[in-house]
Amino acid sequence: MIHRAYLGMRGRRQYWQGDCGHAVTQPRYRRCANCRRATARYRTANGYEYVPGGGNKLLAHRVLAEQALGRPLRPHEVVHHINCDSRDNRPENLLICTQGFHRYLHEQMARAWARLVLPPAPEPQLRLFTGRYHSRVRNAGT
Repeated sequence: MIHRAYLGMRGRRQYWQGDCGHAVTQPRYRRCANCRRATARYRTANGYEYVPGGGNKLLAHRVLAEQALGRPLRPHEVVHHINCDSRDNRPENLLICTQGFHRYLHEQMARAWARLVLPPAPEPQLRLFTGRYHSRVRNAGT
């Protein structure tokens, strides 16, 4: 049995003293909901992990990059995942670059992917106008 200081009732709800010093609604809770959220690590749907820090939620890969650099990241610096896996936060997988270079990297990766995956474009056809209402299609090479 967990013994917590009983704070009393507000309306029909009972409150106990949590370890965080705030009121909790169940005696089994150690911290209030706000304190639980503030210390929780979580991952978003796109795979980026957030960690608590200084009262805010921080992206884990940015925190790791700052630790590796030994200084805070500048506002124009971006952390790029080299293997494009947002869950892989190993220091050797992180590249610190400017926003412009990061955009350039993603453009080059998109072009490389398009060359590898997409089928080649069909041969363009030239339309020749032969009369007032009629035209015929002829290959561009002939």
